[in-house]
Amino acid sequence: MAGSGQARAVIELFCKILEENISCVIRAETLRQAKFNKQSATEPLWKLIFHVVYFCTSHLPHSKFKPLMIPALKEEEIVFVKTQLQKWGYIMRPFARLPHDFSSGSRELLLALGWVIHTQQVFDKIISSWSSPLQQDLMEFLHQKGPSLSSESQPCSHLETVVHTPKDKIQRQLLLCGKLRLSLRRLYMTHQALAGLKLTICKSTEGVSLLADDHHLSPLEVYLLRYPDSMKKMLDELEKDNARMKNLLDWTDKEHIFWEWMTSVLTLHNQEKAYAASDTLPAVEEVYLPLPGAVEKEIVAARTKLRDFILKHEADIEQMEQLLLRKKVSDVEAVALKHQVDNEISQLTQRLHDCGRGWNWGSEGDLPQGSTECLTLQDCPSETSLSLPKQSKPKYVVASAQAMKTARQARILEDVRSEISRLEDSVLQLETELKHMEKNNLRQLHALIEKDSEVICVQPRYCKQLVL
Repeated sequence: MAGSGQARAVIELFCKILEENISCVIRAETLRQAKFNKQSATEPLWKLIFHVVYFCTSHLPHSKFKPLMIPALKEEEIVFVKTQLQKWGYIMRPFARLPHDFSSGSRELLLALGWVIHTQQVFDKIISSWSSPLQQDLMEFLHQKGPSLSSESQPCSHLETVVHTPKDKIQRQLLLCGKLRLSLRRLYMTHQALAGLKLTICKSTEGVSLLADDHHLSPLEVYLLRYPDSMKKMLDELEKDNARMKNLLDWTDKEHIFWEWMTSVLTLHNQEKAYAASDTLPAVEEVYLPLPGAVEKEIVAARTKLRDFILKHEADIEQMEQLLLRKKVSDVEAVALKHQVDNEISQLTQRLHDCGRGWNWGSEGDLPQGSTECLTLQDCPSETSLSLPKQSKPKYVVASAQAMKTARQARILEDVRSEISRLEDSVLQLETELKHMEKNNLRQLHALIEKDSEVICVQPRYCKQLVL
């Protein structure tokens, strides 16, 4: 393990990086006090963990982080930290039972902080959110001088008058709405003017750039060239940014020393861990996740359903496993499968023959012409049940006889199914045409009856449904 001097320097570097990028001030001495579970380090560590968790939840790549300024933590912030850590997977009973009055638990907070830093890759997110001061917006750079309170931003004293009657309240609301509408119009006009100014700058400085990716100067660069006095402020920001990046680079080289020190904290925690002391903690709710009340019943029902499903299909699963593990199918199973396929083909062929189409199974010369490509010489074995046309026998057979016969039977089945589908479509089309012809004949019959009033026509009962 590294010496105490190196560990102290790395801890100070750790605190400095968090202060520069997350805007959370903490001393290295506070972390060292938390190692020995001092009460004075509890509240600062709660603040530090809250800011780190807020940074992780609101982090966006390549965007500047805006810290949240909170003077003092309340119970809501502590519950937020516990809930978020439990969502990330930090399910630790001692941490969940920490009190909300900052009376104890500094070492547990230090261990939780190390877990968040490691699992959420906080320093990688800090590096990904880095942006150069030259890439910031012009208005942001100008407002860093300290916003001066103008006359328009001063509170209006005449609006602070006491309002008694409903009429006065309505008039005050109308006045505020009018001022708000006027401010929005001014803001929109200012935005349009700023966009036009940026476009003019881009067109005027086209072909001149300080960065390789740009083809023109930015408004901030033009402002710096126009007002050279502001260059000093930009240089100061660049120096601060270089110092930030140097600290991050130093951290990547010395990070292992920090984790060695955290290992010593964990070792000390395990050595001094007392189970009786945990019972003296106040009764605090341990889990803050929004779990439904019937989650236990749902889990039990899901497990029961899964067990019943496995037991129901256990025989099928075992049979599939046996088929997968076998290298070949037994002769008895092959004969049974062949007999089953032959029966299905015979039934389908008989259905086609009854419809007036298809061929007689085993007859010579009655094969369908559309399936000549399915019954080639190479596909049929020597002991096939179909009589082939008189042609020369093949010199060799590429695949086994059983495999070729199975493939042939599968193709025949596919042809039979397609033929049945085509016949069903034809029957449906004929039925549609027949209904259309009946309707046309009924129309013509009604036309003839209307022309000759002496004719009496009694329609059959089934034709009444077709009358328009």
